[in-house]
Amino acid sequence: MQKNRKAAATPFRRNWRRESESNMNKSIITFLGIVILIATFVIGGLTGILFVGDLDRVDIPEYNYELWKQIEQSDYEYVDLEEFGSDRWQRVCFLGPYNGDSSSALGFSWEITDFTNTLSSDGHNVLIFATDSEVVDFIIQSRSHGDFWEMSGKCLDRKNSKLLRNKNNASFIKQ
Repeated sequence: MQKNRKAAATPFRRNWRRESESNMNKSIITFLGIVILIATFVIGGLTGILFVGDLDRVDIPEYNYELWKQIEQSDYEYVDLEEFGSDRWQRVCFLGPYNGDSSSALGFSWEITDFTNTLSSDGHNVLIFATDSEVVDFIIQSRSHGDFWEMSGKCLDRKNSKLLRNKNNASFIKQ
């Protein structure tokens, strides 16, 4: 009888061992999958920090908001650019939507497309503050907060940089 009892218990023990081994294998595979997933996120995050963090980012100058404020305070009637930015710039040049030809406007080699691609849509203008030979700074100006599209490709001397709103279309122009 003892042989039968052992024989009866043996298949149960074998099945139990198979199930335990199978469950252990599943646990190991799940654990390794989670470790690989976490490693992928960590490596991806570090790659993003290392590569994206090194890109030159253009900070919006504080006086960009001052320009918006001046335009709003004038009730969208005029803007006087003479007081904006540093004392170094001598003229301001304007680039409207789809006009990335900054070198032609400035008269020297400098490409706005090296710094921003905002002119590839209708939403922005760029005001470039420059000397005769270098760019001192620039503003990316949302057209909804003051539109300069009619001035695109033109430059004004600092002392002559007051613009009035065109009554026909709300763009700022030199009169």
